[in-house]
Amino acid sequence: MASTDQTQTMTIEEAIQVAIDHHQNGELEKARDIYRQILTVEPDYPDALHLLGVIAHQAGRDDRALELIQRAIQVRPDQAMYYNNLAETLRALGRAEEAIPQYEMALEIQPDLVEAMNNLGLLFLETGQLDQATDFFRKVVDVQPKLVLALNNLGHCLRTKGEYVEAIQMFRRSLEVRPDYELAKQNLEATFKEFELSDRYDPAVAARLRSNVPDPMRTYLGVEEEDAQEILEKGLFGRHQPAPEMEETSTEGQAGDGDIDKVSAEEEKVKAEEEQEKAPPLAPVEKPQEETWRTRYPVSYYNPLLDVLKVPPLLWLAMFYQMRHVLLLILGVFGRTPWVVGWALEQPIYLVGDIFPMVVGFAVGSRLPEAGPKVRRLWRLGRWLLMLAIVIDSGLILYDHGDTLHTFPLVPLLFLGGNALVLLYIMFSGRVRDLFLSFPSYVPPEKKDKD
Repeated sequence: MASTDQTQTMTIEEAIQVAIDHHQNGELEKARDIYRQILTVEPDYPDALHLLGVIAHQAGRDDRALELIQRAIQVRPDQAMYYNNLAETLRALGRAEEAIPQYEMALEIQPDLVEAMNNLGLLFLETGQLDQATDFFRKVVDVQPKLVLALNNLGHCLRTKGEYVEAIQMFRRSLEVRPDYELAKQNLEATFKEFELSDRYDPAVAARLRSNVPDPMRTYLGVEEEDAQEILEKGLFGRHQPAPEMEETSTEGQAGDGDIDKVSAEEEKVKAEEEQEKAPPLAPVEKPQEETWRTRYPVSYYNPLLDVLKVPPLLWLAMFYQMRHVLLLILGVFGRTPWVVGWALEQPIYLVGDIFPMVVGFAVGSRLPEAGPKVRRLWRLGRWLLMLAIVIDSGLILYDHGDTLHTFPLVPLLFLGGNALVLLYIMFSGRVRDLFLSFPSYVPPEKKDKD
């Protein structure tokens, strides 16, 4: 980073990387200053919002962390780590039930995110849901088979369920990767003792397991250690209060061994203002030219209550056009016009293509803050579902009339032309693309009712 007496500028991307380096080295004050300066230039820059929320979480100011990370998600709802850290903040606030859908959303976006899998497994373990916890710990081990943290957590969960043999195998695997891992040693010995006292004890199995226990004094060679700290650096924080005999996805060591002064929001604001007055300014930060969906369009394009883009009238028209067979059928039934019903049902296979825009229409009506992961996932797929409906309808038209292409009927030809126009609009309209990226931030139904 340029010194303060230089006139060299840096981009926001360069500044955020410098701040992350400070953050990972435990220099939280320096990182916080840079995040704040970035936000003075670009108030909705998502990484700065998210990482400033991370620092607030590490300082124990979880209400402030929740606000910042939710703002980051509103700007970039496609970042798995944002949802994982939002879930961790909710868990720290004692709102475990609200944290679960956020973990699930993180895994929807990035199915191999070990932080979310491990943290969700720990949450299930804390609430006594051992089967679910075991499933998630197994997923972590499948993705990172040498991650000692995950092996130890899976072993602990299996031990709690009374599955001692497999638990011993997990602790052994953990020690094979890192022979000096004290927590795994303690868990291994405790599990052997519980196994010997249980009704499942088999002397031959116990002897075989003990004969294969690695010598903790030897130096392990030939296996590259996948240390949890290195893997979880990208997320910057995970768990902060390990359960007994468990190790969690924490990076407190990165934050000065967790010795962060937990100051109130008012005290920190005053302190930040004083520091900004005393300290010389950082190297100027260039504001990027790239816009986001939150700043790209006129105010009239947004729904201020939900803080999302409205569905464009042209897209509504395209969706009604795609649902024309079902709409004509409904019109014929309620209008008591048999010939319309007959025309709509003359080729019932065409109703298949109408299903997808109907599903998207349902998602439009369900685009609410209390919507769960399934509706949110459906909304992200909405643009592709509409394009799939066009392809199916066009394919059926060509199949139905393809044998007379040289004398192609006028009406099907017009429908093909309409399909082409709708497809081009959905594919290349930036507003439609951004529409299916905007979704209200999650608010649990209980909290919404109270508000």
